[in-house]
Amino acid sequence: KIRVGFVSSYFRRHSICKLFCGMITGLDSDILDVYVFANTKEGSDEFTEEFKGELEKGGKEWVDVGPRGFLLSNSHLASARNLDVLIYLDIGMDNGSSMWGYSRLAGVQGAMW
Repeated sequence: KIRVGFVSSYFRRHSICKLFCGMITGLDSDILDVYVFANTKEGSDEFTEEFKGELEKGGKEWVDVGPRGFLLSNSHLASARNLDVLIYLDIGMDNGSSMWGYSRLAGVQGAMW
């Protein structure tokens, strides 16, 4: 399987989640191992909880990076999963996700928005 991760600080009632959460939950778990790296320092809401539930039902993994966010000290959370692809959904909107982007945590990295 191809191992793909998605990074965002906005998996809550936010345009990022409205645009991409449905796409992520709809990915085929038969061909992809999907990991969602979330920074919930701004808090979670009903969108977050619904998204997490959909991920779990679809065999996808939610990884909360903790209150410190996407610091280099947390990059092991992504590197330990040996990702093939890592997609940043909001790079530039959160300083921490930019730090992860500079770290080359997957062979292929991309940005959406």
